[in-house]
Amino acid sequence: MKNITIKLLKSLFLGSFFWGKLLGSIDPGCIRFLSVSQIVKLTQDEILALDTEAIKAFCPWQMWSFWPWQIVCFTPKQIKSFTRRQIQAFVGDQIQAFTVDQIAAFDPWQIGCLTLKQIKHLKLEQIGALSPEQVVVLNPEQKEALIRREF
Repeated sequence: MKNITIKLLKSLFLGSFFWGKLLGSIDPGCIRFLSVSQIVKLTQDEILALDTEAIKAFCPWQMWSFWPWQIVCFTPKQIKSFTRRQIQAFVGDQIQAFTVDQIAAFDPWQIGCLTLKQIKHLKLEQIGALSPEQVVVLNPEQKEALIRREF
C-alpha cells in the first residue's frame, strides 16, 4: 500500500515545491519505496526538504541513484546523517561530485567508512579539504591509497 501511495504522490507532484515539502515531512519508512526513476528526478528543493531521518532511511541501492548534480545539493546536516552503508554505496562520479565544503562537513568516522576504491576517486582539492581529525581515522590501507592515488 505504501509503495502505491508513494508512486501516486510522486506522479502527482513530481517537480513541484509542494512535493519537496511533502517529501521532507514524509514518514521515513516510506523513503525506501522510492524507485530509482523517482530519485533521479528529485529537484534541489526536494533534496533540501529531506530531513535527517528521511536521509537515513535511504537504502544503499538508492544512494547510487543520485546524480552528481544532486549530490552537491546535500547540506552539511544531511551529510552528517549518512550511514556507513550509504557512504559506501557512492560510486566514483558521486564521490568526485562532493564539494570541498561537503567533504569538510563529513564527520571523521564517516571519512573512515570510505572504501579504497572511493578514496582513489577523491580529487586533489577534496583531499586538501580533509581535516587532521578526518585523516587520523583512516586505516593504514586507506592512508596508503590516499598517498599513492594517481593524480
